[in-house]
Amino acid sequence: NGGTLITGATNTTFTVPSNLSATAGVTYYYCVISFSATGGCSVISSNAAALTVLATPTVNPIPNQVFCKNTVAPATPISANYSSGMTYTWSVSSSSVGLTPTAGSTSTIPSFTTVNNGTAPLTATVNITPTYTSGSLVCAGSPTSAFTITVNPRPVMQAFNPLLYVFCENTTGFVPFSANISSGMSYSWTNDNTQIGVGATGTSTSPGLTFTTVNNLSNPNQPLTSNFMVTPIYTNNGVSCPGTAVPFAITINPLPDVIPLPDYTICATTTGSNQFSSLNPIVGLGTSYVWSNSNLAIGMAAS
Repeated sequence: NGGTLITGATNTTFTVPSNLSATAGVTYYYCVISFSATGGCSVISSNAAALTVLATPTVNPIPNQVFCKNTVAPATPISANYSSGMTYTWSVSSSSVGLTPTAGSTSTIPSFTTVNNGTAPLTATVNITPTYTSGSLVCAGSPTSAFTITVNPRPVMQAFNPLLYVFCENTTGFVPFSANISSGMSYSWTNDNTQIGVGATGTSTSPGLTFTTVNNLSNPNQPLTSNFMVTPIYTNNGVSCPGTAVPFAITINPLPDVIPLPDYTICATTTGSNQFSSLNPIVGLGTSYVWSNSNLAIGMAAS
């Protein structure tokens, strides 16, 4: 007993509406037969038939994935709104990222080594079709663009030319950084000698490393060299991909000084000379002295 009369349902058969929702749970149908009788029943009710509408199988969300080139991407499990009875077919829109096979019927996207031989990110879309089976009933879901796999390239720096950069002390030093990728780049570097005015480690963006040159050697006073290793790094979608480190060196030459000479007077036709020397002589060859003379009449050249 009970239930709601279905308007117009007076035939010997009844077709269940196609718009029943899975959220409705179980719906029960039964038939009431009315007839004219004398001395007996005029209404007979059938047994109730239970109708359960199953939800369409859908793939649970899978986050998009971003990897660097030559990275082992882990296997990706697939799950759905049913904990059991599920099967899946999947395919990848492109094999360029390294995922093979490009199609399957497993509940896991297999692990693979990522590939990108270019200078821009490569993206492939994984499409998944879920199917739920309960007894003889098979419910197929719709193909879903479940998630994407993006493989970032690794940047490449050419060897530095020159390999050694030489600057004078107390000037602005600049070493250009560049790679085969123009945007999204940064450069991480290490330095084995901080006395040139550059820290032991740091990160620069294009166009390169700029600093005020320093030579903190005083004893002995000589050129100061430091060795650098620069690693190019490409960043996309929050994932940073380093390339191979490249070396270069910087030498900072010290500034020479000269001991002031006193004024002195000599007789005409005699030989005069000046001996130039430094307060803090620079070790090794390379120091020379440039002078000028304001009066040629004394017998000395102008410079």
